[in-house]
Amino acid sequence: MRQYNKSFNYFAGMDDKDVAEEIRTTQTTGGRPTWTQGTNGSAKGEKPVDGVAPKPRGQPDKRFADPLNLFARVARNRGRKPMTERELRLVEADRRAFEVLGFATRVHGDDLKKAYKELVKRHHPDANGGDRASEDRLRAIITAYNHLKSKGFAS
Repeated sequence: MRQYNKSFNYFAGMDDKDVAEEIRTTQTTGGRPTWTQGTNGSAKGEKPVDGVAPKPRGQPDKRFADPLNLFARVARNRGRKPMTERELRLVEADRRAFEVLGFATRVHGDDLKKAYKELVKRHHPDANGGDRASEDRLRAIITAYNHLKSKGFAS
């Protein structure tokens, strides 16, 4: 086997011109196959070249192939109207934060901010005479408001 490998000559039977052409093409393209521009068969809807699937043709709403249906939810929800606030459910952390601020249901923007400001003024250490329980309540109020603000309920 070693003897065969040592004696093997890839360029055997080629003249100098063919050897130079072979070296030029392999150095330029790295030995990969190439086609002239506009002759790639897969772009015309024919068989895929080298296992690469062609882009979906004749489907104007699809910009790319989605064989695993990763974006099926987008297509499914395209015709639906957005959910109203009543249909959206609050997660437990949001519900607790609203309760800390004194609300039984969801509120937005100005009402939430007014309640927050009023509670902070009432439970601030300068206003309550140094009551420790009130300080803990103030921490809970600030945490609840920051949570709701990060979720987009307050501006």
